[in-house]
Amino acid sequence: MRLRRFFNPEPRENLGSGSGSLIFLLGGFRLKTSFFSESLITKAGADLNQISTFDPFYSIQLFFKISKMARPVKIEFPNAFYHVMSRGLNRQALFLDDNDFIFFLYLLNQAQEKFRLICHSYCLMTNHYHFFLQTPEPNLALIMKYLNENYARYFLNKYPDKDGHVFKGRYKRKIVQSDLYSLQLSRYIHLNPVKAGLVEHPHQWQWSSYGAYLGFKPKNKFLNLDWLSNQFSADTHKQKELIAQYTYDDTGCSWDPEEHTLGKIILGSREFFEHIVKNYVREEDLSHRILAESEFRIAKNYDPNSILDFVRSLDTELKQKEKLLIYFLREHTNLSLTEISHIINKQPSAVSKAYTRAKANLDAESKSLIEKFICESLKQ
Repeated sequence: MRLRRFFNPEPRENLGSGSGSLIFLLGGFRLKTSFFSESLITKAGADLNQISTFDPFYSIQLFFKISKMARPVKIEFPNAFYHVMSRGLNRQALFLDDNDFIFFLYLLNQAQEKFRLICHSYCLMTNHYHFFLQTPEPNLALIMKYLNENYARYFLNKYPDKDGHVFKGRYKRKIVQSDLYSLQLSRYIHLNPVKAGLVEHPHQWQWSSYGAYLGFKPKNKFLNLDWLSNQFSADTHKQKELIAQYTYDDTGCSWDPEEHTLGKIILGSREFFEHIVKNYVREEDLSHRILAESEFRIAKNYDPNSILDFVRSLDTELKQKEKLLIYFLREHTNLSLTEISHIINKQPSAVSKAYTRAKANLDAESKSLIEKFICESLKQ
């Protein structure tokens, strides 16, 4: 059994392999370094050389050290609301003249036709932009790919001296609880030029949707004014006055969406956060950052090292140990399926199936072991 090396640690092996690919021993198992960047591998190799004997617990800690650069969580579903922001590389300007702003708005019109997006508010600053979007179809990634790639191509063609990347990495987005934060978020977006000191009043910045809400400028085709306006009043004559009053209630720009964001991905209440995590976040994407804000933390707050120590000490057959190890790591730690798969040396799908079977078929003896572990942990 591959798991045998967890319970019978051997001296640390040579980190090289016949094929020339670097191999790490994580938790007693081989892991190809293609999972990591070269710089992280170099650092990890230096750390491994600091210990003279193989230590599975040190390997677990090392795994977390060299696997921090996880891909962003992708959450898309029909009629989702998003706060989207993208910034120029090194905070450099994205829009150097009026024609740049106009072209980007043209791309938004094209994106609206192509992807059926609904924009409730926007603001194009000089070096970044903000949107409050609704996606009737689960296609935010396609929308942002279309916008940023086409604008970057336009920008580099127009300014050939601006070599390299135009945008700073991936765009940032948050799922928004529309019935709770839509008004505050739109006000925050419209007040960005005021906060940056570019204008004294939000209607003076022509590259935002605020002027359209007050009737100072024509509405862009991609912009939907009705949904937000109707939240102020059903009377169209009162809407503009109420929107202006609400906006000027926070001209000091005191409200910050970051202060109301859970897990850095959801702008909403605790109940909304749990609903999104439960229904739209894949298990392998349940990062420590998300779990730290989630109710899952109640059941997933044990140190993986203590679980390994406990399972290794059990007087039971190896197959049972493997089953219990998978169950404990999945049920009582913050580890994702991918992280557990690297420890157990199985595919994530195999770990998921093993966990499901273990959870459904635990016998009385296994449940007793779980209760014993929890009781001992609580005493510490």
